[in-house]
Parts: sequence; C-alpha cells; structure tokens
Amino acid sequence: MAQQLHPDERDALLDIKKQLKDLPGSSFLSSWDFEREPCSGFSGIVCTIIGASSHVVMLNLGDGYAGSPGLTGTLSPRIGDLRLLQQLTLTAGSVRGELPSSIGENLGSSLQFLGISHNQLSGCIPASFASLTRLLVLDLSSNSLACAIPHEIALLPSLVALELSHNKLSGPIPDRFTSASMTHFDLGWNELSGEIPRSLPASLTYLSLKNNRLSGSMAPSLASLRALTTLDLSSNELTGAIPSLLWSSNPNLVSVQLQRNHLSGPVAIESPARMSRVDLSYNNLSGAIPPMLAFSENVFLNNNHFTGSVPKEFADGLLSANLRNLYLQHNFLTGFDLSPPDAALPAAALLCLQYNCLTPPSQSACPLNAGKLSSRPPHQCLSSYTP
Repeated sequence: MAQQLHPDERDALLDIKKQLKDLPGSSFLSSWDFEREPCSGFSGIVCTIIGASSHVVMLNLGDGYAGSPGLTGTLSPRIGDLRLLQQLTLTAGSVRGELPSSIGENLGSSLQFLGISHNQLSGCIPASFASLTRLLVLDLSSNSLACAIPHEIALLPSLVALELSHNKLSGPIPDRFTSASMTHFDLGWNELSGEIPRSLPASLTYLSLKNNRLSGSMAPSLASLRALTTLDLSSNELTGAIPSLLWSSNPNLVSVQLQRNHLSGPVAIESPARMSRVDLSYNNLSGAIPPMLAFSENVFLNNNHFTGSVPKEFADGLLSANLRNLYLQHNFLTGFDLSPPDAALPAAALLCLQYNCLTPPSQSACPLNAGKLSSRPPHQCLSSYTP
C-alpha cells in the first residue's frame, strides 16, 4: 500500500484544485480524485517518502503536451504548504491573479525550479522570493506582471536562468546580480527604464534586454562577458558609441542585435567578426563600413549614416555564399565593387543597396519597406549635407 500524503499537503492540494479549472479541451484535473491517494494517482505530482508520510516534491500543473489549452482560475496560497517542493510549473493557460507570496515565505529551503509562464498573472513579483536561495531557474515570462523587479531577486545566489520577458515590469534593472553561475538573462519586452546594469554575471551566455526603454550608453561591463554568445539590446533608447571592446573581448559571440536605438559614431572592429547575425540597423552610426563584418553570415546595417564605398570583402562574401543577407539600404554609400559587375549572386544570398549615393547593381533585391526610390536625391550626397 502506498505511503499516505502528509495531511497538511493533502489539504493544500484540495485548495489548489478548488481554485483552478480545466479550460475546454483539457482534462488535467480529472485525475485529481481525492478518493485516491494523490501520490500514486494524480497527474503532475511526484512524491518522496520521509518518515511516516509522503511529501510532494514536484507539482506540474497542466498537461505538458503541445497545444493543451491549460488551466484557468487562480493560484492558491496553499502551494506554500508543500514545504518540500523542489519544482513548480504551470503550463500555458489563462490562470490570473497574483503570485502567492507563500512560495517565497515557505519554500526557500527546497524550491529549485519555478516556471509559471504564458498565463495572465498580474501584480508584483513578491519580495518574499528573496528567500528562494536554492532556486536555479525563475521563469515568469509571458504574463502581465507589473511593478519594479525586486532588488532582492538579483541577490539570489544559485540562479542559473532568469526569464522575465513579455510582462509589464517597469523601473530600473537591479544594478548588481550576485549569482556566479547564471547563464541565461532575459528581461525583454517589458517597460524597464534607466541604464544597463554595470555589474552582470561574467558567466552569462545569453543576454536579452530588447524592447524596453533603457537609455544611456552601452555599459563597458558588457565587454567583460567573455562567455556571451547572444546579445540583444534592440529597440531601446541607447545612445553613444558601440564600445570597440565589445567585439574584441567577447570571442564567443554569435549574435549581436543592437537595432532600433540611437547609437552613433563609427563602428570599430579590428578582427574578423564570424557571427551568424549582426544587426545594427536603424541607428545613427556613421563613417566607413567596417570590412571585418563581412565574415558574418547575416549583416544588417541599413538605415544609418554610413559613407564611402562598401569594402570588397562584402562582395567576396556574397559571391562565396558565406554572407547570406547584406542590408545596406538607406545610408550614404558611394560605391559597391562587384567583380565582374554582372556576376550572379548565389540563390541563397540577398543584397539590398537601395537609397544610397549610388546606382544599385541589378543584383540588389530589397524588402518592400525599403521604399521605391533607388537612389538618394543628389543634394543629400553633397559633403555639406547634414542628415
């Protein structure tokens, strides 16, 4: 006979079920029949035996298969009574209301994984989450959480992944994160303001702060993230130059997305940037196009103030099919040397040179949003012209 669940935890599960309901097409809660022993018959529950009772160590609410409609209702504060809980997840659905503060108040010595994403949770992230000192993953993405990010979250010592994207979080990002093992950091698609933190974990491999209201210059500390493979700061209000150390001090970078900011000045790169994607479009960058970017696979430099001739390395990259997409439209470029001039680009290569101070070669094929004019008006190509 299976060991019986601790009575307090059985009562907690009763209240959790009371406040949730299957959406049409879901049957997750149908197995929660309290005529049976929860640890042996309930979907989404894993228990362990300690002493005379069983205790819930994993609670996965909702069917995990793709396309499941999930659950609706609210999260019971009694979740905090599952005091040995190590993993708590909630699949995509329509669960609303606030995050129970009891999760942080009662589960600090046990919880290691908290994934409550793609629902309709609102309110603030409870400050009590600061007690989750064993937490490895915090994923609250794709909800409607508001308020500022509690600075205590930044002090969680064991975090490996922090995923808070697609919410309504506002205010500044905490300026100091203490975990020495964090690799994934995603606060994109919020309403965060202020500057990029000056102290980020050196262990980061993925950093996304896109689609916020961040301002100021790019923090020099970004150059110290030598393990970083993906950097996305797009669609913010960043100003100033792109630090040259970003390219030389981050040897593992494969994707850099800085588009749709207010970055200015020249782009200084001294060695080949062999990346899958570099997007610096829709900024105020100027000067010559750096030839070292020609070694990347997809390069987007359109809608800037670049001048001069396009370095020959870019034509060579296109002809060899190592460079797949090259967007240079809406700049002030004066030449593009494709040799021979009628050379056919590989089918996989795409070049756009529309609206510059040159006549685009026949191989230039642009997206519809590049406009209908092939070249700039002559007066915009005079040295005295100020964009």
